[in-house]
Amino acid sequence: MNHRFIPIAILVFVLISLWLVPIWAEEETENGEASKISVVVTANRIPTKESETTAEVTVITAGEVQESGVTSIVDLLERVPGIQFRSDSTTAKSQISMGGFGESSFGRVVVMVDGKRLNNPDMSSINWQSISLESIERIEVLHGGGSVLYGSGAIGGVINIITKKQSDPLSLSISSTLESYQSFKEAISAGIARGNGSLSVSGDYYSSDGYRDSSEQQAAHGKITGNLYPTSKLVLDLGLGYSYNYYQMPGGLTKDQLEDDPTEAVNHADESTEHILSADLHGEYQATDKLLFDTLLGYEYKNFSPDMPSWGSYYYDNIYHSLSFQPQASFETTAEGHYPITMVSGIDTRYSYLDSSTYDSAERNNATAETEVSLLSLGGYTNLEVKIGDSIGASGGFRFDGADIFTDDDNAWHIGPAWSIGLRWNPDENSKLYLRHERVFRYPFTDEQITYGTFLPDLEAEKGYLFETGGSIKISSLLEIKGRAYLNLMKHEIVYNTATSQNENLDETRRIGGETELTLKPKPWLTMSGSYAYVLPTFIHGDNEDKEIPLVSKHVAGASLLFALPHRLETELGTSYRGSSYQGGDNANTQEKVDGYVIVDASLRWKPTTRMGNLTIIFSVDNLLDENYASYVYYNSWSDTSSYYPGQGRSCTLSGRYSL
Repeated sequence: MNHRFIPIAILVFVLISLWLVPIWAEEETENGEASKISVVVTANRIPTKESETTAEVTVITAGEVQESGVTSIVDLLERVPGIQFRSDSTTAKSQISMGGFGESSFGRVVVMVDGKRLNNPDMSSINWQSISLESIERIEVLHGGGSVLYGSGAIGGVINIITKKQSDPLSLSISSTLESYQSFKEAISAGIARGNGSLSVSGDYYSSDGYRDSSEQQAAHGKITGNLYPTSKLVLDLGLGYSYNYYQMPGGLTKDQLEDDPTEAVNHADESTEHILSADLHGEYQATDKLLFDTLLGYEYKNFSPDMPSWGSYYYDNIYHSLSFQPQASFETTAEGHYPITMVSGIDTRYSYLDSSTYDSAERNNATAETEVSLLSLGGYTNLEVKIGDSIGASGGFRFDGADIFTDDDNAWHIGPAWSIGLRWNPDENSKLYLRHERVFRYPFTDEQITYGTFLPDLEAEKGYLFETGGSIKISSLLEIKGRAYLNLMKHEIVYNTATSQNENLDETRRIGGETELTLKPKPWLTMSGSYAYVLPTFIHGDNEDKEIPLVSKHVAGASLLFALPHRLETELGTSYRGSSYQGGDNANTQEKVDGYVIVDASLRWKPTTRMGNLTIIFSVDNLLDENYASYVYYNSWSDTSSYYPGQGRSCTLSGRYSL
């Protein structure tokens, strides 16, 4: 298949659909089926209609999560335009990328659960299997920068996973999934609500032998949440969670090995185990109709123990302690009695401590190195939203933020101010056009500041300037078009240099990009969707001037067709395309490019009629054509070798879910 024609096909699909829109819109209006769409999101850290945010926001609802049939949040988020994943081990440790970032891209996306950060203080990526799909109420994806409201790392995007709050007197949900490679997942959630409180519990277990040899994975999670409403103005939420994750790391292949047998493993003893304990206390106090106080206090303990004999007998015990405190106040008023103003102000405080020990054997009797490093950050922010009439809105915000990364002997202080301004026009209630500018930043990870035991005091924090325009058009449930175009100018991006074995600041970089998404429902039985994302990431100064930034595909596209069939059946056919990119570590663009690829997926959903509750059965096939491709490729200039990490081959999944 000629991959160059995929973006052209998506564009043709979009143009034809736009040409047919007036016909379909007229038909639906004549049938009297038009309805308004109003989605409330928390992109501004307070509930706001999506059409009144000065940014592009994608919302994934609980229903869409349940009907997807996926076993991982990675598979769910990959369907969102502008989001890419790559992995050098398992799906659980996939690295997310938004906004055209390559190495350590996960450091430029803030990921939260109910407003609490999941990002680690060091370079270890988020463990996506620690997020239970059963507990998700919705997922909000903010495309583009958000440093004013969310601080360090909110450069490419922000993802907030919002969990369910028990409101029904009784709820119960049970699901079971069987998948290829001897994979299965069981999940259960239940809850009760009485008087001034509610209680909910959820848990799941996942096990898989993996697509490749030596890629076994196991994960178990449990969470209990209590909600208390002492008065009509006060809400208290307490959550306690535990997560266990075990996975093997089969290692990178040569290109010949990838083409000959992508399931092969070169590391048969590399593995890792994680234990995570978390506790969160969230409170809301509605002082007046216009004034709301919100506070989040969170603690997390993580024990991360990788065994890496392939690295020369390296065995690690990494123990993390993280404490966060986030008080916030939001206030509504009017200027001169005509212009409604919403102000959000708050403080973000975070302390993280890492105790890392290296041993010479799996028994961990003899420690060969030990590092203790802490990060203390404090930031204050204010953001204003002003409505000028019924259709114009303006926004502006500022954050002053500082972080200290320190050991017993050394420390580095970083300052990350951020600001934003924006203008929005709503031609109708559910559509918008916007312009915005934001100054963004990211502090170094703790193990970027300390490389193999060496403290790097001259390593600078990343900073950038984002210019963006975009909008959305919604015509009832018939049509939705969303898109944005952006320019991101970055300074001091941090990457690891294999030639010097140190983390270093890059020369200035530039990203010019755009994303568009189209959803059409011309008939009650047909839903069509298409998306396309483009980004040109380049170095604009230094030895690699005009070279492309590695690990970034310039073209990413997708399309799907969903048919509603008789007898409560639905079938969906989807395809996704990722263009070629340069290998990680190849800043000079001298190595062979990583080939692009096309993935085709198909699924069949059945919702049979039941006397009580709801039952959904889903059968899906991912990578239907069994495409052999590399999810991630990294070039080591010191050894002059490239490591290819295969993506997963064809996989079949059968899942069932029952809920009251």
